Amino acid sequence: MPEVGIPFHLIFVMSLIRADMARNLRNLDLNLLTVFEAVFAEGNLGRAARRLAMSQPAVSNALARLRAVTGDPLFVKAGRGVVPTPFARHLHAPVGNALELIRSGLGGAGAFDPLRSEREFVVATGYGLEVVAGPDFLAWAKAHAPGVRISGRLIGHREAVWAELRDGSVDATVDVVAPKANGFASQHLLDADVVVVARKGHPRVRDQLTLKGYLAERHVVLRPKSEEEARLEVRQKLVELDRDVALEVSNTLALAVVVSECDLLGVLGRALAEKLAEKLRLRIFPPPIALPNVGVYLSWHRSRENDPGHRWLREGIVSVFARARPRLAA
Repeated sequence: MPEVGIPFHLIFVMSLIRADMARNLRNLDLNLLTVFEAVFAEGNLGRAARRLAMSQPAVSNALARLRAVTGDPLFVKAGRGVVPTPFARHLHAPVGNALELIRSGLGGAGAFDPLRSEREFVVATGYGLEVVAGPDFLAWAKAHAPGVRISGRLIGHREAVWAELRDGSVDATVDVVAPKANGFASQHLLDADVVVVARKGHPRVRDQLTLKGYLAERHVVLRPKSEEEARLEVRQKLVELDRDVALEVSNTLALAVVVSECDLLGVLGRALAEKLAEKLRLRIFPPPIALPNVGVYLSWHRSRENDPGHRWLREGIVSVFARARPRLAA
């Protein structure tokens, strides 16, 4: 999955829309948001109308009113249904979360029912953690909350993701770096160890990898996404080795693919390396020097601390990582 962000021109347009929405918020009927949520989920005005026990003209009228507030078409025709615009896709998670908070608030602290909820949660991950733990978490969510949707996001620039934690468009991060600013909370999930990977058939790396042999090779490395990542102890130890770096890449999957197709060496978390080794024909070696483990953290914004749905999400992530700890941790 590529790591992508919102294009600059879309951010600019959205900022103008938000300013206009702020001026018109006093005139916004919250029922319009439930219509938006239903149309997004159904992809068809007729089905959305039946879901809401409304007439189709009433749904169309509600969308027209919401379009007037946002200044965006929100949905465009496609075949027999409709598809959301880029702005509507960006708006979907915040609207769903806001409605869930309202429903929870009206219903009391225990109002979130995972068996009945259709809420969407957005979880951003880094360092290939979506590969090593994502399938387990999705299986857990499907078993406990069949209507809940989990959307994954790869972490690009961490400052941008932390801003999204603040505004609610991202619910939580699972990453090797935790935000330190006021207003955030984090929970340590595990400590992971790292390994060196080389392709099978590498002409010089055979049964073992000495420090001399390691430094004689060229390397592919991960480009740090923040100053905090650049200061990780394991990264500093590797930088001190003064390796011959041939290529920098932006994510762990890219690093693994590059290693599998040429004679560069790379460093990955052990769990990810073991998961990819057979598919990509990788060989795994202990590091030639002692390297510290890497902490993995669940992080969120404290404004969501008492949201029952968000608490359910956090507890689920913690439980999945606890069960997976023997194969993920050192």
